[in-house]
Amino acid sequence: MTGVQTCALPIYLTALSFASSVNTSAAPVNLTVNFTATDDISGVASFQIAFTSPSGGTTFSGAVNVTPALTVNGSVAVTFPQFIEAGTWTVAAVYVSDAAGNALTLNNAAVTGKGFPGTLTVTSSTDTTPPTLTAFSFTPGSIDTSASAGAVTVSYTATDDISGVQSLEVVFSSPSRTSTARGVASIMPSTSVS
Repeated sequence: MTGVQTCALPIYLTALSFASSVNTSAAPVNLTVNFTATDDISGVASFQIAFTSPSGGTTFSGAVNVTPALTVNGSVAVTFPQFIEAGTWTVAAVYVSDAAGNALTLNNAAVTGKGFPGTLTVTSSTDTTPPTLTAFSFTPGSIDTSASAGAVTVSYTATDDISGVQSLEVVFSSPSRTSTARGVASIMPSTSVS
């Protein structure tokens, strides 16, 4: 793939570094990305980097605004949550802007073409299996809403093997399928909830 670098005025990324690997099996990890950037007139004002998962379905990024200067040595943290997809993550893009609104955009090929790292190895206890609903009931079995609203109590038991059940949503649909009533339970993540 051909490197893409776009910029209206001379903004340069002169250094970029980060650890070659992270392990999110036990907890989230904040990856520190160090950079040096220069600008000829108004000064470097912001930096952003984005990483994309091996499947291409998830992106995590970090951004920082800095006091404009012709040369900026800075860093930004990118948070990789626990249980994310394991494998080789790719630097999808790096953005550097100056105080005048000009922007430098580098894709992965342009980043690696400058000799900077373009990948990150992530070790993780990947959670790809959805929770299992092991019990479900509600009471009462019928309600009369002709005079006032009615309430239904939902009871459930659910399990999840790795990251834990975090929420449950129940949706009741009218006979004509034109109206719905719903309830949501937000739960402290646990491998078994009821």
